Amino acid sequence: MTAPPAMRPRPWLALGGLLVLLLPACWPYLAGDLPRTNDTEALVFRAYALLQSLRAGDWLPRWAPQLVHGYGYPVFHYFPNLTFYLLAGVHLISGSSLLAAYRVVMCAALVAAAVGAWQLGRKLWGRDSAGLLAAAAYSYSPYILYTAHVRGGLPEVLALAALPWTLERWIAAASGSRRALLGGGALYAAMILSHGGAALQLRFRWRWARCGWGAVPGFGARCAAWPSVRCWACCLQHSNGCPRCWRLDTHKCSRATVPPTFAMT
Repeated sequence: MTAPPAMRPRPWLALGGLLVLLLPACWPYLAGDLPRTNDTEALVFRAYALLQSLRAGDWLPRWAPQLVHGYGYPVFHYFPNLTFYLLAGVHLISGSSLLAAYRVVMCAALVAAAVGAWQLGRKLWGRDSAGLLAAAAYSYSPYILYTAHVRGGLPEVLALAALPWTLERWIAAASGSRRALLGGGALYAAMILSHGGAALQLRFRWRWARCGWGAVPGFGARCAAWPSVRCWACCLQHSNGCPRCWRLDTHKCSRATVPPTFAMT
């Protein structure tokens, strides 16, 4: 009597189940009014300001003249801009409103976070069920749900969506994959361009992991790719970071200019 053939892994079946499991997390942005969050209004206004600059031919604006009651504000000079480019891009491609574009980008970020955690779980534990469990735990973690549905922090949700993909590529880069090296650097640059704080926390946590795993034979040599990844990521995001360094002298309130009728109390 012959043994039954081993069941082949079905990643697409697990991925479909994951998308169904993710539906409640995305539902507030799929039906009804847009959730009234803390940051949605400000982000949409900034995306509109970027859209006006793009239509005027300024593809890398630093100043938003429409903000602060018409006085203008250098928001693009100090705040990561990837979120606003994504919102403007979806608006221009689809012809939808910026609010609809906000829904699309937020749902896409939540899906990307879940799929990235699923892929990372599969890579670490070698089973689709482990990836599904990791994706469910990550997608329904209180911090991601709070950031998406209470704060409306789309920039940080985008950075958190890139986090598991970045870790997966870093692990592959530590094994000697050049393609993973380039991909890990690009994803880390996307995190920096989305939310610098999230990218900075990942950097410190990765250093802690390296210290904890330093006793594993050969791990230190495999982590030699990390400086290359960081250098590549910094090169990719230099258009956003370098102008900040050039204009550090403007980061002082004593040198700020205000209208004569504005009284500071």
